[in-house]
Amino acid sequence: MIEEFDKELEEDEEITDKQRAKAKWAKLEAIVGNQERVKNLAKDIVTHFEQRQAVFDGKGRWMDNVMIEKLWRSLKYECVYLNAFETGSEAAKGC
Repeated sequence: MIEEFDKELEEDEEITDKQRAKAKWAKLEAIVGNQERVKNLAKDIVTHFEQRQAVFDGKGRWMDNVMIEKLWRSLKYECVYLNAFETGSEAAKGC
């Protein structure tokens, strides 16, 4: 879907690079942040954790914490990698 949109933007010679970047970001935001999509994702997450709790009877909480910590750390590493921060203070401002 994004690739098709990129092709359309590239073919339009009247659009500046800045306009092209804004249009691409707006389209991506509309796809990723779609309210129905967010609702379904939240429902899936809640259902998943409710089912896990039922199986572990409260004894699997530490496993959930480990999983969440790993996910958060992975997201932070990607943020740092994508932004290529030079110093710690830049990273503190950026992520």
